[in-house]
Amino acid sequence: MIHERLKRLREEMKKRNIDFYYIPTADYHNTESVSSYFKSREYMSGFTGSEGDLLVSSTSAWLWVDGRYYLQAEKELAGSSIIKMEDGEPDVLSINQLLKEYCGENSIIGMDGKVVSTAFVNEIKKELSLKDEQLATEEDLVGIIWKDRPNLSRAKANFIEDAGENSRNKLTRVQNYLKENDIDAIVFNQLDDIAWLTNMRGRDVEFFPVAFAFMIVMQRGAYLFIDENKLSYEDKERVMNDSIAIHPYEDFNEFLKTMDARVVSFDDNTLSYYAFKKLNESVKRKFVIEESPVVLWKSMKNSKEIRDTKQAHIRDGVAMVKFLRWLEEIDDKTILSEVDIANKVDNLRREQEGFIEPSFSTIAGYGKNGAIIHYHPQKEKCLSLENKSFLLLDSGGQYCDGTTDVTRTIALGELSKEEKTNYTAVLRAMIRLSKAKFLEGCRGINLDILARGILWDMNLDYKHGTGHGVGHVLNVHEGPIGIRWKKVAGLNDMEILREGMILSNEPGVYIEDEYGIRIENELLVVKDIKNEYGQFLKFEELTLIPIDKKGIILENMTKDEIEWLNDYHKRVYNSLEKFLSQEEKNWLKKATSPL
Repeated sequence: MIHERLKRLREEMKKRNIDFYYIPTADYHNTESVSSYFKSREYMSGFTGSEGDLLVSSTSAWLWVDGRYYLQAEKELAGSSIIKMEDGEPDVLSINQLLKEYCGENSIIGMDGKVVSTAFVNEIKKELSLKDEQLATEEDLVGIIWKDRPNLSRAKANFIEDAGENSRNKLTRVQNYLKENDIDAIVFNQLDDIAWLTNMRGRDVEFFPVAFAFMIVMQRGAYLFIDENKLSYEDKERVMNDSIAIHPYEDFNEFLKTMDARVVSFDDNTLSYYAFKKLNESVKRKFVIEESPVVLWKSMKNSKEIRDTKQAHIRDGVAMVKFLRWLEEIDDKTILSEVDIANKVDNLRREQEGFIEPSFSTIAGYGKNGAIIHYHPQKEKCLSLENKSFLLLDSGGQYCDGTTDVTRTIALGELSKEEKTNYTAVLRAMIRLSKAKFLEGCRGINLDILARGILWDMNLDYKHGTGHGVGHVLNVHEGPIGIRWKKVAGLNDMEILREGMILSNEPGVYIEDEYGIRIENELLVVKDIKNEYGQFLKFEELTLIPIDKKGIILENMTKDEIEWLNDYHKRVYNSLEKFLSQEEKNWLKKATSPL
């Protein structure tokens, strides 16, 4: 099937004299998780991971994946003739480097300009010294051969009634920013920015409650480009009362050509190259290329968002307690698959008030599949659980009042000394970061060693960040913050940590073909003491779910770490017990008993 699709794509390339065709994992908005309509890279490669970039020539094809997907890509690309490229590894060429090596003087590179960023195209043009005529960006060739392509979502939008700050006030903040910086207009391309600005949510992207829209804000007035069928009469009134004019979604690019703005701000990492060409087509303009101020504002949750998020985590904890008890007490004769586990977790969350959908595709990896960092169980290929090794369960929920993301690694039977040693090390790493106290001005890169250092001491590592920002009823991976040991090109996660920001804390150990371990909580940045050295900050745990104690080697833990775990478990029990049946309370009492 993949061979046939690549053959048809090459036929279309040949018709247009295109030598290389680039297919990213992207939509018109540079959204991290794309809807079915935009899964062109998956359609052409068979690789189902959430990220990856495909490059096709007349004779070869290459797929770039990051460390989370090395094992998954190897399995899913088998027999396809597509070459796996482990992005970031030594001696592995980047896309630009490969193009530089293989492109001839007059080679033509094609791509759909509506789903590639301005920065990406400009970087290729610069590095390869390409002339404009060597870029073919007007056509979506995958769309030509994908005959049963899903339709764009037409789901209704909805609005958060009380987000702690109304849309009019947020709009005023943007307009004041424009005035202070002598900017006429700012173009918003990313869906989460628009969702935050308008307090609008939707169901257009799986796991990400947003509505497809573009937005332009000027010093006076603003424009929202959206399918009006998504909005009720009351919603339209709400938007227009905030001095936001509504235009059809498909009019956005043409509006850019003629809008009355000479100085325009946009983020070239998110605005599509097609949109940029429209901006630059007919009116002489000055561009201020920068990240939107909304990205930072959005990451600092207000007091209402924080209160709501804490309530969402309580309900999430209740669902997970019900799951963990069910798993522990299920009949030994019952055979459970990884898919059964994922379905059970998802269904228990659905029973909770205010649940919208999972915040990502549930990862339930047993044994060797736990070592595949972003593993997704499939009914025909998944493993059945046995009375040994680990089950790694990474899951979360989108609720009407918050977004959750949690990982627990569960011992299903007797563990080897190595498994226990590594489990205890991961737990210690998670605890050490949770206990961090740091001065205002620190970034995640300053704190990563607290977690990763414990594993480095054992000559171990994990090929993902230690933490990522989390949105409020928005994307589960939110910039501009994160916790990792080095900057990664293309990732926006190096911002200073500030009060009100929410991050994950998720160190891990992955032993290929054997098992995986990850323990993850969400953390809220809060103020601590202020003295002559400055303002100190610390973390508050938001996640309220017991941590499996069966894999712990007690003598490997420090007294402070044991105290932390006991205190955490006491808080979990006190926070959840009133929402549980007596049998569930009894189970939780035992699960959270002190070491």
